Amino acid sequence: MVKEEWRVRTIAGDFQAIAHKFGIDPVTARVLVNRGLKEDADFERFLHGTRADLYAPFLLKDMEKAVMLLLQYLKTEEHVRIIGDYDIDGVTSSFILRQGFLTYTERVKSKTKISVAIPHRMRDGYGLNERLVREAHEDGVNVIVTCDNGIAAKAQIELAASLGIRVIVTDHHEVPYETDANGEKHYILPAAAEAIVDPKQEDCTYPFPEICGAMVAYKLILGLMEKAGISMPSDLADDLFAFAAIGTVGDVMPLAGENYLAVKYGLRAVEHCHNVGLRALIRACELEGKHITAYHVGFILGPCFNAAGRLQSAEDVLELLVAESETEAAIKAEKLRALNESRKLMTEEGVEQAISMIEGEGDDIPAVLVVFLPGVHESLAGIIAGRLRERYYRPVYVVTEGGDGLKGSGRSIDEYHMFEEMNRVKEHFKKFGGHKLAAGFTLADNDVDGFRRDLNAACSLDPENLTRKIYIDVPMPIDYASMRLAEQLRALEPFGTGNPAPLFAHRNAIVSEGRKVGRSGNAYKMTVKSDAGASLDAIYFGDVDALLELLSQKGNRCDMIYTLEVNEFRQERTLQAVVKYVK
Repeated sequence: MVKEEWRVRTIAGDFQAIAHKFGIDPVTARVLVNRGLKEDADFERFLHGTRADLYAPFLLKDMEKAVMLLLQYLKTEEHVRIIGDYDIDGVTSSFILRQGFLTYTERVKSKTKISVAIPHRMRDGYGLNERLVREAHEDGVNVIVTCDNGIAAKAQIELAASLGIRVIVTDHHEVPYETDANGEKHYILPAAAEAIVDPKQEDCTYPFPEICGAMVAYKLILGLMEKAGISMPSDLADDLFAFAAIGTVGDVMPLAGENYLAVKYGLRAVEHCHNVGLRALIRACELEGKHITAYHVGFILGPCFNAAGRLQSAEDVLELLVAESETEAAIKAEKLRALNESRKLMTEEGVEQAISMIEGEGDDIPAVLVVFLPGVHESLAGIIAGRLRERYYRPVYVVTEGGDGLKGSGRSIDEYHMFEEMNRVKEHFKKFGGHKLAAGFTLADNDVDGFRRDLNAACSLDPENLTRKIYIDVPMPIDYASMRLAEQLRALEPFGTGNPAPLFAHRNAIVSEGRKVGRSGNAYKMTVKSDAGASLDAIYFGDVDALLELLSQKGNRCDMIYTLEVNEFRQERTLQAVVKYVK
């Protein structure tokens, strides 16, 4: 359905010299060059970096100002309210700030009250809003600290200031802007805030701006403790670091630069976490005792965090994380797991409905898909958009009926900067925000057809942009595969956005001894051989019937793209190719 093009990455480098210098295989060296590593320091940081190599908090613009203000506010008898967001990044950010502020106030014996408010997805929408500001005023709040939101809340922060509430913004989203007649951007910052900590600010010189809201919150707590001269208990420091890693993976931040090290070591902290609630969720998801990977966070634990914010209230997640007893935590964790199961079923129904609508229009699919699903729960729009993007390799906007009009979420491809493109048709929005690959919005005029028409009219995507590119790291025949190489590649984890699992290619492989496996026969276990006689166990996940048809036509031969993995089963370790693509 989607046109695919296989390409070999051709970034130049002296792979033999790199391999010799760092004691790695030349194939591993080539993979690392493909990930953008250039200087010796880059290789050293990637291969041997530690938590100590994370950037200092005070490299963030306004961090010192924010910390100095908090040192003052958290020592008084004021009321400080943390306002987060309803997704995994927003909840982990809120929890990090809560635990950090409480630890500080306990140490300095302050009577400052710390509270948390998280917007309700359907009642409030994203981030700071007028209701939350007025509620804070009624509750006697003196200071609001935002996390994972606030950079786009200019009017709401002005309202807070008019009510005598001071606001400190911590966020990681793009700064809103207006474009003048000359095409020059004029950024709109919430000037009424006392401090704005967001690495996306134009004049912020932080070395790696692609950190998530939870990481910004974690840096704020590190900075606060450093300036106060307080040493955090090691178990608390590890737990907050674990939640920063969870936020990074859950918010699909690129696993490059600082994020790579944060997630690499943060996942170890997740495995050994002291938090009763997180441990209960790990048990409920049957992950206890397992090596926790980015996959587990992104596709098992993370969706449980998000399911509460989608279908009920994200405050359920916060209640889990602050639970003190094993019994209470187990009940709340099971509730989140069950909610996620319901979310999966509802998502499948929405995806099937969307596919039926799109393909019912014929083969002429527009470059930008705008799908109106009035009967679908508005909180599922982003997930459905992501699934449609993968199926059709196009930017996708899914619009649903919300309580106050038509709301939607978008998911994009690399060739289409979603936030930039939405700015070109911003007259259609009552409210919108996002970044290159994702966005959320409320339509101003409920005109889905006009929105679809104008987005596509402004779009410059061509057939080349809409061709999915599969990038092969090394055209490596299976003859070269070895357990030693597989172990080396495994050490490059965590894999994910920005650091994909290395892809190799073998031309004209011979396939034999195959059989369907899995409950629904959706996988194919086989042996692949080279003309030189090498043999390797392999498994393919995908359209097995299409694979069998291809093999029958081509004499059991095919070109294949694969990853090299160590398969562990009943304490036996074997080398295995996981076949990703065939043709």
